[in-house]
Amino acid sequence: MRIHEKLSAAKVKSLPPGRYVDGGGLHLLVRKTGSRSWVYRWQRLGRQRDIGLGPYPDVSLKAAREKAAELRAMVQRGQVPAIEKPQPELTFAEVALACIESRKAGWSNKKHAQQWENTLAQYAFPVLGSMDPRHIQAPDVIRALKSIWNDKPETASRVRQRIETVLDHARVKGLREGDNPASWKGNLDSVFPKRTAVAGVKNFEAVPFTLLPGLYKSLKKSESASSLCLRWIILTACRSNEGRSAMWSEITIERGCLCWTIPAARTKTKRPHSVPLTDEMKSIIENAKNYDDKSGFIFPSPSGSVLSDVAVSKALKSRLEPDQKGTVHGMRSCFKDWCLEKQPLIPDHVSEACLAHVSGDRVRDAYARTDLQDQKKELLHRWNIFLVSGERRG
Repeated sequence: MRIHEKLSAAKVKSLPPGRYVDGGGLHLLVRKTGSRSWVYRWQRLGRQRDIGLGPYPDVSLKAAREKAAELRAMVQRGQVPAIEKPQPELTFAEVALACIESRKAGWSNKKHAQQWENTLAQYAFPVLGSMDPRHIQAPDVIRALKSIWNDKPETASRVRQRIETVLDHARVKGLREGDNPASWKGNLDSVFPKRTAVAGVKNFEAVPFTLLPGLYKSLKKSESASSLCLRWIILTACRSNEGRSAMWSEITIERGCLCWTIPAARTKTKRPHSVPLTDEMKSIIENAKNYDDKSGFIFPSPSGSVLSDVAVSKALKSRLEPDQKGTVHGMRSCFKDWCLEKQPLIPDHVSEACLAHVSGDRVRDAYARTDLQDQKKELLHRWNIFLVSGERRG
């Protein structure tokens, strides 16, 4: 009997969720997760029976047709093929949520679960989320990590460890076999540089954020331009050169909110960056008005030019303990560390927007530039409260 085959290799790859007939009892199941598997359907005693033939692409269209032909011949000979129920498939995202749920009881901080979900959802799920854990290999994990490994080494390291834990959980539950493709030693360490090596190149020395309230309190004792400027840099999480070159003309009102808008020409990303002003920032602005200066700089040097990096660095070092190390630029790292440790419920892209980092995704960057003003204001408000009073607030 001639079988009229309906599917093609191109269709198998592109069909939306559903059940599709190829012919001769061969069916293709496409789940909502995007996973695909083959099933042979036959009848016995008036009842339809399904036999799983394996997942696609592990089992190609040609191989599935050959398996179906073998089973069809058995049925025609009156033989009863063994019933093989297709195993229910869980996606990496589903396994990750189950893994998090199973570990909750052992976490002293209840917000660890939210931290796990946030980081995995942002960095791992776009690549691995819809995949069957048994099909995830090292190249898949590398794709999930490569965009953040050098720019965000601390975050990337945590994401890798969490992916590894989720895949270990899948193995214990019988959802995958073999070595863990997210393991570091003897695996990903041959692809990525060590986190400490990347951090050593990219990161500036930073004072532990827990010590910043005391440092900030000390800075408030001085009304010098360098002290005010350093406070401004810490409060706004801006870059040193951006803070030192701040102009009165850059203080504007946007959507009813007083903001400091750094023009594209003065930003590292060459894009305008808007900082919603908090009450503490406004108080610095008021104090800076005492400088009778015609240069237009908010924090002018004695000569009326841009305040030097040395002047601001001295303001910092003069207030550090002898055994402490830190840089002005490292204050941005302090802000990020505080966000990760103390504000786990706030999405990572909000703190990234405050730092004026570019993700490389044009759509996301455009969204962050136009629609995150309220979120940025709230996060900076919490940061400012922490600096002034040492309180967590939220």
